[in-house]
Amino acid sequence: MAFGKWPLGQATLATLAARRAPRRTLRGSRVPWCVFSAPADQTVPSDSPVPPASAELVRYLTASGGVSVKVLTATELVRHATDLHGGMSHVAKHALGRALMANILLTAGKDTGETVQLKLQGGGPLGLVCTEAVTGEDGVVSARGFVEHKGYEHPGDEGAAGFVGACVGREGYLEVRRRHPSWKEGYTGVVGLRSGEVGDDVALYLLTSEQVRSVVGVGVALHPVTGEVTAAAGFLCSALPGCSDGELDALEANVLALPPPSELARLLPGAAARRLMRGLEGEASEGGAMSLASRWTESVELRCGCGARDTARALLAATPGCQGGTDGLAPEFAADVTCEWCGKCTAMTPLDIEREMAEFARSSES
Repeated sequence: MAFGKWPLGQATLATLAARRAPRRTLRGSRVPWCVFSAPADQTVPSDSPVPPASAELVRYLTASGGVSVKVLTATELVRHATDLHGGMSHVAKHALGRALMANILLTAGKDTGETVQLKLQGGGPLGLVCTEAVTGEDGVVSARGFVEHKGYEHPGDEGAAGFVGACVGREGYLEVRRRHPSWKEGYTGVVGLRSGEVGDDVALYLLTSEQVRSVVGVGVALHPVTGEVTAAAGFLCSALPGCSDGELDALEANVLALPPPSELARLLPGAAARRLMRGLEGEASEGGAMSLASRWTESVELRCGCGARDTARALLAATPGCQGGTDGLAPEFAADVTCEWCGKCTAMTPLDIEREMAEFARSSES
């Protein structure tokens, strides 16, 4: 494990608050990774501004198949996710945003219908940090997530980016669950948390459970006064079997030259991905033709699959004596059920439950 600061120009160093953190490497200790956070009132000039409410992911695979690059800008998605839960502390927003983006990066490129779930249980005061993402039939990657103790405020919470590891904890584990409707059973990989900073731990999971050397960067920037999410971005670069020394050298150089995630969010994903693909996009053959990398663009959105029917079934399952139906419920029974994933509150009465269960029965028969 390497320590040190990501090399930045003096102008950038003057406007960004960088924190020394554990790093993952692609080869030895040459490529570090850490998280930076920029105050909202610090503008970063860019010729490729992100359109409002965009959440987009770009994937590249080199012609040789040796290097995979994914870049995600998700400012609006992370802002909406933290707003939905309400009452989130600054450090909880950082943790949820990083986990959501890491989950999306892992899910992108998987088969339609495959679900990837991340659980960070580090023993810290934030408790469980859980996210889930799936690629739908429409090709859109949808994600959701929550933090168990979302209101926990670390002393000096306005500088919360530097306390994510301590608040997630480092004494527990990262669990990655993958499942697909066509599989007989899902796959679960578990690794001990190395830093609790999320990206570092996901890279460790990829190395130990999937034998893929990777570097992962995920970062969130908050307004210093309001705590609103002002930037969120991430990247996942992997050296796959067949990666040449030349490709690895180019990838390492590109990662070292990449701006921090808070600045990366101010670029379109394609522009950011091209920075990581410098020297990798193609090489000339003997005939002079170029062997170009493959490129995909994927849409990403925040979406929770909860609904009145699922709420009714969960309510019956959790109420003693009601697993078989609503007979055990008093006529005046009423409940407000809140979805832990998205914070949505649904009011249910026995009549509501009966209606939803009848609809479920009819849909099952058809």
